[in-house]
Amino acid sequence: YIACREQGVPMHSERLSATFPLQKRKKTKLAKYYKEICNYLNIGLPPFKAISSLKWVGERVEYSMYSYENDQPYEETLKLPPDVIREATKLLSKIPDSETGSSPLGIAASMLYIVSVTSGHPFTQRQFAEAAEVNLQTVSRNTKRLNDIIKKNKLGKHIDHNTRYHRIV
Repeated sequence: YIACREQGVPMHSERLSATFPLQKRKKTKLAKYYKEICNYLNIGLPPFKAISSLKWVGERVEYSMYSYENDQPYEETLKLPPDVIREATKLLSKIPDSETGSSPLGIAASMLYIVSVTSGHPFTQRQFAEAAEVNLQTVSRNTKRLNDIIKKNKLGKHIDHNTRYHRIV
């Protein structure tokens, strides 16, 4: 976990415990051991921020489209454009960390989702949740929170969640 943090690879305890199966009791001690090792070795790592994982999540999002050409089926994979990642970075940098929430990967996925919807790209919350390796409810909850912040502070385009299909406002 420390090596991943030093290299800038987004990692959370659920992903680590999936890699190395731990009992529930041992998962809670992971943070304690992490802090003890950092203190003992004088390793000072800054808090993990959502803005640092935007690129990592954005590069992993993809949308598979199935179509026919000359009566032959083919699959085309659509990736998230780099301009969406840049726009999400600009937008997230305007929001204070104290207002965003506690799940950096979920926040990154949610911000990318908001920007992709307002840019007209056909990605879903589920695709962003899978790319960030977080729960769909995490992305949904963070999307509503971030959308409200964008709307309240007039930071840019936001999504109207009251319609069946999200409308850009």
